[in-house]
Amino acid sequence: ETKRNCFPRFYFCSDGVLLEILSQGSDPHAIVQHLQNVFDSLAALSFDKQKKNTAVTMVANDKEEVRFSTPLNLGGNVEDYLGDLVNQMQETLHDICRECGAECEGMSCEEIVEKFPAQVGIMAIQFQWTNETEDALKRARQDKSSLHGSNKKALAVLNELIGMTVIDKWNKLERTNIETLITIQVHQKDVSEELAKKEVKD
Repeated sequence: ETKRNCFPRFYFCSDGVLLEILSQGSDPHAIVQHLQNVFDSLAALSFDKQKKNTAVTMVANDKEEVRFSTPLNLGGNVEDYLGDLVNQMQETLHDICRECGAECEGMSCEEIVEKFPAQVGIMAIQFQWTNETEDALKRARQDKSSLHGSNKKALAVLNELIGMTVIDKWNKLERTNIETLITIQVHQKDVSEELAKKEVKD
């Protein structure tokens, strides 16, 4: 219970699994097999070739890999370095999200899929659509065609994504990401179309 209080995610583990984790805690490589007992979608870590206990990449269940912003040395008590792992995962995703927010405007869908992890890619096209829609709404009183123009842009993005599905260069993971982006963009296109039909002014 003391270990669970130090690292509450241990409450997800059975007593047997927790005892095994604690007994192997001095070897981070041995702990990797237990990560899915502790995290929802973290399947593995990859380690630096020279610094064997330094994790450099997190690997999801679907094999998507995200490189840590700062390599993480896994040393000391297992509950402590797993806590550090949680913090580093959060910091890394914060960094990627900030980068996405700063760069996604003007990026093509292809560039988004190639550069960002799947969930951040979704955020990128939502940023783009939200900025475009807000701008159209601000101009709607003076420019009656602004929302229709915004709807056309949403359709163009959707068609770009659909066109990407016939390109052979994508691997299975990237193709799944593109299909997910299409689903999101269909919804965004429907909202844009509805705004244009209702001639919303603000």
